[in-house]
Amino acid sequence: MASACSIEESKTPDEQRVLEDRLAAALHGLEDPEQLIQDRNCLNRYLRAREWNVKEAAKMFRSSIKWRQEAKPTEVVCHACKRQRGCHAMRQVGHDQLGRPVFYSSFPQTRLTSETTESAVQHIMFLLEQAILTMKDGADACVWVMDCAGMFVSACNPRIAYAVNQVVSYHYPERLGLVLGLNAGILMKGAWAAIKPFIAPRTAAKLRFLPSPLTLESLMDEQIGEELATWLVKEVELNAEKPLRHSQSIFWEAPPKSEAHDPRGCRIYVDKFLLPYYSVLAEKGELGVHKPHPNMAEALRTRHYETPV
Repeated sequence: MASACSIEESKTPDEQRVLEDRLAAALHGLEDPEQLIQDRNCLNRYLRAREWNVKEAAKMFRSSIKWRQEAKPTEVVCHACKRQRGCHAMRQVGHDQLGRPVFYSSFPQTRLTSETTESAVQHIMFLLEQAILTMKDGADACVWVMDCAGMFVSACNPRIAYAVNQVVSYHYPERLGLVLGLNAGILMKGAWAAIKPFIAPRTAAKLRFLPSPLTLESLMDEQIGEELATWLVKEVELNAEKPLRHSQSIFWEAPPKSEAHDPRGCRIYVDKFLLPYYSVLAEKGELGVHKPHPNMAEALRTRHYETPV
């Protein structure tokens, strides 16, 4: 079987454009309120996901448009995080050197007591929809840095992993560009062995386990810029402390002035997307404005409206 990379490289840019045009023609007349058919990058992602088979890509595209009309993913919020702050610790923390949004997740930081398929799917849909709004020119995928230290058994539910994979694979094709697994122990490797057979080889190939301890160099080798790589190394180091320091456990809050590290994300992301969030919201409205992790948004709202003008 050809690798995902060789399949993609087998099509020249001109050949890709021809196939994109054919896919657009196959979808002509389909109700498309978000105008996804007019987006060549979107057409290209569906074609790549179906190995350039126009018929299969069209079938997948129609299914996604119907799903988006019913699920309304742009309006989804994570109700679990609303009910319990820190329920999900997975959040966007910056961008890599290719302009791709980077997510980070940590088990010691999560306050999840019991996970459901619905809450897991809601959270990943929310993250992806919001991350897409921050993608830089030329980027069309995300990176997930998954810190497996402190992983617990209840987090290894293959049914939930399968449900999340189904939504991401079928309705966000090629949106996951890379997954970096950190501090992967027996539990994580066992869980991966259980769910890998149900994941498309093209998707499974995107997971890479980095050696421990995490280094700046290993992250920069994966196109993570120095500023974000430095933040990740420090975040992983702090989340390995026992007991977990308070400022890390409430990762959605700005750290005290006595601590230089901000668990909300790297400085560029915090300065561009978090601190001005409510000012931008007031100016532009919700449409097209990136929403941070739900608990970060709540904390920012408190600070924004309680700070004297």
